[in-house]
Amino acid sequence: MSKKKKRRISGKGFFKPYKNPVFIALLLLTLFSGGFQIYACTAVSSFFLIYLAVISSKNSGLKIYFSLASITVAVFALSYLITSFWAVNGFGAVMGFFKFLPVLLFTLILFQKSDEEKRGIFMYVPFSGVILTVITAPLYFLSLLKDRFYEYGRLHGGFGYANAFALFLLAGIVILFYRSDIFPKKWQPYVLTILLSGGIFLSGSRTVFVLLALTLAYFSVKIKNVRKYVLPAFIIFIGAAAAYALITDNTENISRFLTSFTKTDTIRIRPVYWKDALPVIFKHPFGTGYEGYSYMQLSFQSASYSNTYLHNDYLQILFDIGFIPAALFIATVLFSFFSKRTGGMEKTLIFIICAHLFFDFDLQFLSVFLILILCFDYGNKNKTVLKKKTVQNAVSAFCVLLSSVNIWFFMAAWSEYRGNYETALKLNPALTYSQIMVLRETTSKEKAKETAEHILSQNGYVTVAYDALSLLAASEKDFSSAVQYSRKAISTAKYIIEEYENYFSILQKAYVYCGETGDTKNTERYRNLILEIPDMIDDAKATLNPKAYEIGSAEPDLELSADTLSYIFNLRQAS
Repeated sequence: MSKKKKRRISGKGFFKPYKNPVFIALLLLTLFSGGFQIYACTAVSSFFLIYLAVISSKNSGLKIYFSLASITVAVFALSYLITSFWAVNGFGAVMGFFKFLPVLLFTLILFQKSDEEKRGIFMYVPFSGVILTVITAPLYFLSLLKDRFYEYGRLHGGFGYANAFALFLLAGIVILFYRSDIFPKKWQPYVLTILLSGGIFLSGSRTVFVLLALTLAYFSVKIKNVRKYVLPAFIIFIGAAAAYALITDNTENISRFLTSFTKTDTIRIRPVYWKDALPVIFKHPFGTGYEGYSYMQLSFQSASYSNTYLHNDYLQILFDIGFIPAALFIATVLFSFFSKRTGGMEKTLIFIICAHLFFDFDLQFLSVFLILILCFDYGNKNKTVLKKKTVQNAVSAFCVLLSSVNIWFFMAAWSEYRGNYETALKLNPALTYSQIMVLRETTSKEKAKETAEHILSQNGYVTVAYDALSLLAASEKDFSSAVQYSRKAISTAKYIIEEYENYFSILQKAYVYCGETGDTKNTERYRNLILEIPDMIDDAKATLNPKAYEIGSAEPDLELSADTLSYIFNLRQAS
């Protein structure tokens, strides 16, 4: 068989993606936030469920493989549902289940596919990566759209986070090298590689750039035919990067790469995040639920920072859903990497993705996570086929029902994403972020109180809710409750000076009011509490990690205003 003929056979149907609906779904998922936004996740879940129902009917059953990898995927997804019963964010944490449900459904779909079909699905990565790079990179010159795809001059292609976008592009390069045989012309994969490399450069991701260099070096040694293309491609890439910098006057990305090993404050500060989170992880071995970290961090951090995620996916899994899913995930990664059944492409992808997981939150992007799912070794034994008609009907009915639920949550997530918070809460009252935004926007005292109380009934770490209740209680002269709420607010945000100023304002009003009404006992109590504020701030300062500021973290402003300090000084002198 000729080499040309072999290429045509291995690529048969590949350039007709409309014949592969899963490919199209993954392509669209990547184009819409890389699968980061929950609305995109619920939408693709609905499609996967309907697709499984159709396959079950068409093939007279579903194939299921029982292995370490399949158990891990099931436990991972279901744990986000189970932890919602004790999650920090209450029932709002159930959104984590709907975010990661596509991971489980995609695995079930893979069980129904042949090895050749699975390899074809891999191609959604380089194709969507090239599409995003080619479409979004030039938007740097359009001020109206620049901020939609760039952040601080770094291209994120709609992912919202440049590092995850860069890792996705790197995965595309790896796939192109291993699957170059499907292209009619030898030069085609190298052109696509240059485009993807350009996207990595525009992303300004230093860790991915290092991984790219290592990957190209590996391919140059491993694959002889690649060597003659790598050097010319690299020269073209450098030339294009220099031309880009000159034309756009955007030298930030070049400077980031040149200072990769000398100015890495954003990487060096991450161990501080991890160290702060570890005691909480051990205190909650079964996890804190989806978004638990983002709400809790202000209460336990030892430096001034605000992150939604831990910048380490292994610790993020521990924080979210606990030790059991984390142990299964790590075991599956190691087993798949060292398995003889795992191909070279899959092993390379597992290595680069799992190496990057140590420094970022890539698994929050389903487009990246599903690459790992494609790489896992699910074995070829312990297969069960659900063939009974009653079972098939039950599976189909369940898929349709769960798809309907997904559509409902999709509408809620989409409304929240678009800023229609009232609509979002009508569809899903447990959306904490929407509740917070409604609380901030309302002018009604009754609605503010109702919303704040509802928030705190499911999440005791929302500072703004305590602030609202404190102000409302103070307006009703209920200073005892106002002080209590204000102290709770400080406990959830101990490095925010505004919380201490609010606390002082409440105490000052209480002190004056009790003095005017002749309440001597409470006048003395509130006076002492005012005098204790500087000590409270000193206690907060004592918990700061000085090493964090040596490596670039901004030191929090924990100094009271001159007026507040003057009032406290005069009050102390009057005693």
